[in-house]
Amino acid sequence: MKHDSNIQILSIFIFVLILIPLKTVCQNVDWTDSSYFWKGHLDKDTLSISLCRSRFNPSKHVLSSTGNIVVYSTSGEHPVIDRIDEHDIWGSEYGYPKYELSQFKVTLNGQPIQIPKTLYNDCYNPDVNGDGITIVVADDKKSVLVEMNSGDGANTYFVWWTISLNGKVTRYISLGE
Repeated sequence: MKHDSNIQILSIFIFVLILIPLKTVCQNVDWTDSSYFWKGHLDKDTLSISLCRSRFNPSKHVLSSTGNIVVYSTSGEHPVIDRIDEHDIWGSEYGYPKYELSQFKVTLNGQPIQIPKTLYNDCYNPDVNGDGITIVVADDKKSVLVEMNSGDGANTYFVWWTISLNGKVTRYISLGE
């Protein structure tokens, strides 16, 4: 399977959770079908997080197939697209995704905390309507955990981003089971 390291990644995530005592889940949210916005206060600081999805446009991506998955039809054998922009696909199976996570912005007191695109641009069919996202602030108020569960049908996934207010961002991702 393409995501063989799920158990190792989940173990790392659990280890990180033990190291970062978490506060209550944050409730200050606003969302639409295509975007999610949260704003909260960490002592004297103001933090905002927004995630946006847009329709997937295949012409803006490099689509490829490893040949590991093949679909048979009356017109013959067809390899299935299983990589987009040289990355495994999270959240879509046997076809183009409908949506992509197109923007992930975090600001602290109005100043951006850079989220590298490589930490979210392979997350397809994201659920940004509020039900699929949870934000948790650490007790020490020096980091935030953003959890998103997304995907279509059999290819659901969970992704966790830990964002330290010093600018360090990490991601853990696992198939939903």
